[in-house]
Amino acid sequence: MPTLVEAPPKTRRVNLNLAAQSYADLDSLANKTGRTMTDVVRFGLALVKLYLEETGQGNKLFIGSPNGKVISEIRFP
Repeated sequence: MPTLVEAPPKTRRVNLNLAAQSYADLDSLANKTGRTMTDVVRFGLALVKLYLEETGQGNKLFIGSPNGKVISEIRFP
């Protein structure tokens, strides 16, 4: 019986125009995390998606300390 090989997910190329500081931030985050700039952008998109889904259901997102104390609420403009 032949082995089924899944096709890789299709990707789309996107060009971004970033201010110098935004590019530096993206580069810094990629270096700090050991990931590519593309991975950092994907992660950022996933966070925005999570935020919109949760706040759309009336929930809020928070930054908390290790003991569970709320430090700040995450809000997007």
